[in-house]
Amino acid sequence: DLSIAEAKGKSCAQVILRWLLQRKIQVIPKSTSPGRMAANADLFDFQLSQEEMDQISALDRYQSAKTNPNPMSHFLTGPDSFEKGGTDIFD
Repeated sequence: DLSIAEAKGKSCAQVILRWLLQRKIQVIPKSTSPGRMAANADLFDFQLSQEEMDQISALDRYQSAKTNPNPMSHFLTGPDSFEKGGTDIFD
């Protein structure tokens, strides 16, 4: 859903970075592109409403191994999961 980004005149990446900042999460975006670096820094001329914050938060289902605070279920039972007998990470 691009509606928040379109309404703010920002990219989806900028909206998500702003969402993280408003949640008081430190953000260290990575890019080698000068244009993206500038866009990543252009987060302080807009705010997300509580409704927009809630709408974005509802999207986060902790499906990613990168964001899940306990990702073992992702590795053991997900579509890209490891098999207990096929790897030595369970020894």
